[in-house]
Amino acid sequence: MGKDMDVASEVRPSLFQSIGLGIRVIFCEMHWNVIRALRQWEIKELEKRLDRKYSEFGRLIYREKALDAEEKKAVDALKEEIGFLEEEIRHLREELFRLREDIIRKRQENLVS
Repeated sequence: MGKDMDVASEVRPSLFQSIGLGIRVIFCEMHWNVIRALRQWEIKELEKRLDRKYSEFGRLIYREKALDAEEKKAVDALKEEIGFLEEEIRHLREELFRLREDIIRKRQENLVS
């Protein structure tokens, strides 16, 4: 708690500095919201594609006993695609989380300096 109080007591921006900081925060948040919206759209599109692959995979597995060699290859390819899509979605969500943390960290560093 002592460290927090030290930082708070050292930071006493003037009116113009506060206005400038407020404007930077607003633009930073607008930038973040645009990036987040685009990334969430990308994730939703990947999830739709993943759902289609699961449906296709399910149809093939349902007929598993009657699959010919080509269809068995298709099942293996679908398994790989599904794994790739799940990994890509996980990666994009983690990247979005790390980006938000990075934005906040940079903002805090700029406030102190």
